[in-house]
Amino acid sequence: MSNDGWKEWVPVAGVSFGAVAAAAALVLATTTITNSIVSGIRDDVWENSLQIEAMDLRIQQMQSDLADFRLETALSLQRIELQLQQVIHGDDLESPEGVAQSN
Repeated sequence: MSNDGWKEWVPVAGVSFGAVAAAAALVLATTTITNSIVSGIRDDVWENSLQIEAMDLRIQQMQSDLADFRLETALSLQRIELQLQQVIHGDDLESPEGVAQSN
């Protein structure tokens, strides 16, 4: 092979290496952008899951508070009903007059 033949392949090889380098740069850039997008999505999903957990805990606390309120309300209603029955029937044993009447 003569030197002239080698010189003919050098520009072709240079273009090939340039094309490979450009393709590699494109793949690297695409990979970097994709990784950045995926990382952002993961961060958003993580943040959303933390917000959902916090909301779930608040809902559980509200349900507990509601159950306590219902119990307190039921007990208050029972006390009121008992007091009304005592007033209606004259059985107010808590007052001094009621104690005197029962004796």
